[in-house]
Amino acid sequence: MRTVSDELKALCDELARIRNSSVVAIVLPEKPLHLEHVLKMRELVKDERCEALSVVLHSGGGDINASYQIIELLRDHCKEMTTIVPLFAKSAATLFLLASDRIVMDEIAQSGPLDTQITEPEKGSYKRVSALSTFRTLQELQEFSLRTLDLTVKLLLTRATFTIEEATRHSMDFAVRMTAPLLSQLNTDKVGEYSRALSVAKDYSVRLLRRYRKLDARRGLALVEKLIRGYPSHDYIIDYKELRELGFPVDLPGPEERAILEKIVELIFTSSDTELLVAHFRHRQKLNVKKVKGTKAKNA
Repeated sequence: MRTVSDELKALCDELARIRNSSVVAIVLPEKPLHLEHVLKMRELVKDERCEALSVVLHSGGGDINASYQIIELLRDHCKEMTTIVPLFAKSAATLFLLASDRIVMDEIAQSGPLDTQITEPEKGSYKRVSALSTFRTLQELQEFSLRTLDLTVKLLLTRATFTIEEATRHSMDFAVRMTAPLLSQLNTDKVGEYSRALSVAKDYSVRLLRRYRKLDARRGLALVEKLIRGYPSHDYIIDYKELRELGFPVDLPGPEERAILEKIVELIFTSSDTELLVAHFRHRQKLNVKKVKGTKAKNA
């Protein structure tokens, strides 16, 4: 009996023919990216190498470390990499776009902010929370505090006989009383943890942009800051037009590619499988691994 994995493999084979490239598919409708996917992908591409690799990616994100490892693994096995997004590649999966020579996205396909997700316990189970959300809360509180201070100063100057110094002093006290109870509800340990998680995403991103997009440190850092902190929510849609405006090399799929991507989207919605990883290497080459000779330490 033909399985969903067989159907996806057949579609990848057809896509390989159309694009004249090898194809790897990472389709995770529900399951987050994890270390196990790194190990499975390593087994799929072991001893293979190709000139051009097309990565069909459908993922809502997951472990940023796993995403980075898969990217570097795939880049080690090809010279050029194109990421194809049939529906969405968000959160940690956005990292793939930064390491790609080209990107292919349908009109309704979407990426999102480069937001690290953290696994936390909840009632005997686990949930994944957005590291970005906490910093959005902090930003909103900062803006609320500044607006409160500004409005209070203006009211005191127009409705009372205070000097600017007196109005500012009273307004600062009022703003602190308004925001302190809200800030006290934030867990400072969690804020530190989330800050470190976002720093990991930032460092990986800058590294990949330098290695594969050849962006200098200044331009790369500005792009990463935009992707991490420049959008209002974790679910914010970044479509192909926005990516183009950010400087990404994005193309719409051709007619034959679009037909295959539509079938892949149909598989995503009709399949009960939570993960599908397949690979089809076209014009296969054996991977030449250079052996590094070890050096023995000399005794003094």
